[in-house]
Amino acid sequence: MLRLICFLHVFSVHALKFHNVSAGVQVLSNDAHNATTVPQAAKPNASKVAEQGSFGFDMTNVSLQKYERYMWIIAAASLTFALIFELCHRRFAHIDLTLQPDYGAEHHEQKISQLFSGILPLVRPFFLDKSGAWGYISAIATIGGINLFLGIILMVWKKEFWDAIEKKNIDRFFPLLLDVLFLACGRIVLSTYTDYIGMMLSIRWRQHMTQWLVSLWLQDKSFYSLQLRNGKAPDNPDQRIQEDVRVFVEQSMLLGIGFTISVSQLVSRLPLLLVLSPSYAFGTFYCPGWLLYISLIYSSLGSLVAHEVGKRLIVINFGLQKYEASFR
Repeated sequence: MLRLICFLHVFSVHALKFHNVSAGVQVLSNDAHNATTVPQAAKPNASKVAEQGSFGFDMTNVSLQKYERYMWIIAAASLTFALIFELCHRRFAHIDLTLQPDYGAEHHEQKISQLFSGILPLVRPFFLDKSGAWGYISAIATIGGINLFLGIILMVWKKEFWDAIEKKNIDRFFPLLLDVLFLACGRIVLSTYTDYIGMMLSIRWRQHMTQWLVSLWLQDKSFYSLQLRNGKAPDNPDQRIQEDVRVFVEQSMLLGIGFTISVSQLVSRLPLLLVLSPSYAFGTFYCPGWLLYISLIYSSLGSLVAHEVGKRLIVINFGLQKYEASFR
C-alpha cells in the first residue's frame, strides 16, 4: 500500500506539471497581451519546483547508467561473499554436518507420482461428515471467483492507465485513480474474508481430525498394542496427533487454495496471453502464441527442478519434528 501511495504521488506531480504547461499554452493562445504581462521570472521557479518534486530531489536527471558500476560491484562482492562463506562456514558451525539424522523406520514417499497418495484417506472423514465443510468451501470459491473477475478488470485498468501516462491524457488520469481505489477496496475486503473463512475451516477441520485420530488411538487399547510391535511403533503418538494434524491442515489449506487460485488465473489469462503474443518469436520465425508455450515450459521445468532439489527436505522436516517431540 505504501508503494502504491508513493507511486501515485510521483505521477500526480508529473500530471500537475503537465496540467500547468497545458494551461499556460491555452492562456497564450487566448490572450497574448495578458500572457506577456505575466512576470517571466516566476515561470522558471515554478517549473523548477515541479521538476524537483518532494524534499528538493530532482528525479529528472536520474539515470540507471549512473549506477551500473555500483550494481556490478555489489554483484561481484555478493558472489565472492557467498563463495567464501560456503568454503569456510562448516568449521564454525560447531556441529558435525556429515552425520545422517535418524528418520525412523517409517517409509517416506518422495516420488512425485505417489506424493499425494496418502492424503485422501485423511481428508475423506471430514468432508463426508456433516461438519459444514462444503459450506465453507462454497463461500471461499464464490469469493475467489469474484476476486478473479476483479483481477481481470485490474489488468484492463493497467493498460488504460499506462496509455494515459504515455499520451499525457490528464482527462483520464484522475478518473483512473478513482477507479483503482474502488478496485483496491473490493479486493482487500474479499481477500480479508477469504483468509477469515479459511481460518474458520481450518479450525473446524483440525478439531474434527484430532477427535477422530484420538478415538482411533484409544479404541481397543491401541495405545498399548503399539508398544508391542518390536520397535516399529511410531514414536510419540500423542504429540504426533497434536502437531501433525496442525501441520497437515495448514499445508492442505495452503496448497489447496494456492493450487485453485493458480489454475483459475491460468484459465482466465491464458486466452489473453495467447492473443497478445506476437506472431514471430523473438522477431525471427513464425510461431503464434509463443509466449504461452514459453511460460508453460518455464513453469513445468521450474516445478520439476524445485521438487528434485527440495524433496530431501521432506524427510529432514520429519526428522526435525521427531527430535522436537522427543525433547518435549
